[in-house]
Amino acid sequence: MDCEFSLGALYATGHRGATEKNPAEALHWYMKAAERGHWVAQFRVGLMYLSGDGLDKTDAIAAFMWFKKAGKQGYGAASSNVGVMYMFGVGCEKNEKKALKWMKKGANTGVPVALHNLAVVYKYGWGVQANEGKSQGFLRKAMSNETVDGIATSVSQTALDRKGLFLYRGISIVPVIIVQD
Repeated sequence: MDCEFSLGALYATGHRGATEKNPAEALHWYMKAAERGHWVAQFRVGLMYLSGDGLDKTDAIAAFMWFKKAGKQGYGAASSNVGVMYMFGVGCEKNEKKALKWMKKGANTGVPVALHNLAVVYKYGWGVQANEGKSQGFLRKAMSNETVDGIATSVSQTALDRKGLFLYRGISIVPVIIVQD
């Protein structure tokens, strides 16, 4: 399972020239690992279905299904994405109660973007009573959780700078779909 995942990662990035970047081949190997329960592979398959990378078109329903499988195994980034998708009805029926449950599950793992998403929910009162204090608390916690590459922390800083408004591929969305692990 880990070998299949590693091959997927190799083809996804073309790691240091070891091979050419090949999203379709990456998806093939990630799918093999994902079908055997590899939660990071499940997350990456979800990302590829959401973006259409390695596919002829996007498939939000398939993305939702793969994020949910990874989220059920406790992967915070995937849980947060499931929550965002429930909040906006992307790939599933809109359900604010389920959205909040999944966003909390993601935030409880300490993933900064998941904490940011929960902050946005409390700021605007989506499925909960608006609570500026809770919102600011989640944003502060998100900013205090360092990541290896600093991306999640910079996303949270942007949340404060823009009051929660993000652009993802030219589309204004709040909260954020996590697009990398």
